[in-house]
Amino acid sequence: MKIEAIKAVAKLRSQLAIVKEAKQESYDKWIKTNSLLISSVEIATKYLQEAEDAIRLEAIEEYKLCPSNKAIAPGVTIKIFDILEYEPGKALDWALEHKLALKLDTPKFEKLAKISPPDFVGIGQEPRCQIATDLEKVLEELRPTFQEREACKVQNDLK
Repeated sequence: MKIEAIKAVAKLRSQLAIVKEAKQESYDKWIKTNSLLISSVEIATKYLQEAEDAIRLEAIEEYKLCPSNKAIAPGVTIKIFDILEYEPGKALDWALEHKLALKLDTPKFEKLAKISPPDFVGIGQEPRCQIATDLEKVLEELRPTFQEREACKVQNDLK
């Protein structure tokens, strides 16, 4: 074995350690400099999650009152998802019997069980609320057009 190759690896390791340390120092400085920004993102994310959760909860409750209405509000719809209900032990026995695995491959099992469910699998449905990604666009579409606003003004002037 050539000693030059070993020396080259030692030198490269040393250089890597130096640049990793510089990167970490730079990152630590960035974190310190931007701590307010980072905190603001975390807080805004928390508030958004709470607001979206509240909308989803209310939408599911409204859907339960009137299951034929899946368009709960502008940008808020209900989608129905199939859910499988089964005992994992029975599913594993089934997978072993069908030579699918030594342990249960849950995604593969559920895909097959949706197509041809074994006796021990129940298939139910679960409503989930979906909030439009671009709510600004949805709300913009709800704003009255110029002609609608003018017609409304004329109508109010006649009263």
